[in-house]
Amino acid sequence: MFRNWALAKTCLATLLLVHSPLAMGVAAEPKVSITEAPGAAYAAPSFDIPASANLEQLLDFEERLWNYEPKTGEQRRLRQDAILRTCDAILALPEVKCPTKEKSRTHWFDGYAMGAAMDKFEIWEEQGSRDGNAIARQAAEVFVRTLINDPRANVKLQAEAELLKQTLAAATENKQQRANATDDALAFFRPRLEETFASLHALRVVQLVRKKYPPEEAAEFYHRMGKLFATSYLESEFNRGQEFIKQAAGWKRLLSGPVELSGQTMDGPALDWNRYRGKIVLIEFWSTTCGPCMVQFPNIEKHYEKYHSRGFEVVGVPLDNEADLAAFLKKRPFPWPTLRPSPKESEQNWDHPLAQKYAVSGIPTAILLDQTGKVVDLDARGERLTKHLEELIERSAEAKPSGK
Repeated sequence: MFRNWALAKTCLATLLLVHSPLAMGVAAEPKVSITEAPGAAYAAPSFDIPASANLEQLLDFEERLWNYEPKTGEQRRLRQDAILRTCDAILALPEVKCPTKEKSRTHWFDGYAMGAAMDKFEIWEEQGSRDGNAIARQAAEVFVRTLINDPRANVKLQAEAELLKQTLAAATENKQQRANATDDALAFFRPRLEETFASLHALRVVQLVRKKYPPEEAAEFYHRMGKLFATSYLESEFNRGQEFIKQAAGWKRLLSGPVELSGQTMDGPALDWNRYRGKIVLIEFWSTTCGPCMVQFPNIEKHYEKYHSRGFEVVGVPLDNEADLAAFLKKRPFPWPTLRPSPKESEQNWDHPLAQKYAVSGIPTAILLDQTGKVVDLDARGERLTKHLEELIERSAEAKPSGK
């Protein structure tokens, strides 16, 4: 999954081209820094929001919190709480005032506020799904109701999209119910095709469907959403629609199989994909700069230790360059193979051939294959991974003939 502060930072960079502190006659304040300890991938930050922080400092602080890898459950809780409080601070900032001819600045500020609201929902989702925190789910429901009448257009759209996600999540009982819910979701976005950020919310809706619905239905929904946004007159939304169509095609390639991985590993030898036939395989797309990826690794390692001897394998596909990856793995090695990035810059990061082939649009992406090589889940994380592994291993044990 993508981190929403990345969107905010992109918006901020655009805004600062015209509205830097110096250009506005305001002294620039020093950036917040979270110092890394020598030899540590991520040092424990201060979880206290900097006093009197401006928008840029708050975004920088939140980014560092997302990149921090908690070592304990308590550190994870403190990090989550700090992100929530940082988002509250962003939402509480006064609206940027600007001359009429610079309306776009207010628009971008709405984007920051929307991003902060989005990040709060993401943290509550993490707490609800990973930690089984019912209070987090209730907090999200209350927060939606406070935002639904927000005067900031992008924030209100965020709230409406969250309500739509709740409706989709509840409509999983049967295929017809799911079909009706996805039809309603397309109808929700149809009159919003000319709104900036609408496709971003559509992407989050698609990601929820990917988690909750059968993979084939999710892929078809993605394709239909892409065709819808490809009719937009707004260039950004049209381009996102084209990207949706491309990514849906990648999902369909995954589902039609067979899935094939190849390449050199960071340990030296080429990956022998034949060795994985008949095994349960988790293909993990990740990056050294992805905070949510770091959060997932302890859970994957726990399951690898428990189930590896019973046929569970993991293959890491990093969207990095080799130098950054090698430095990371020296501090944070994994017990499973990690594919070596291509030496060609044109095939690194998001242009990794496997990411392109299977249309990986966000990280972490965790694709789980059963013993026949069929895709079981396009987002096998947290308790979903646990549930799938228990079912697949039990099924495998039942299928084996009993011996004396």
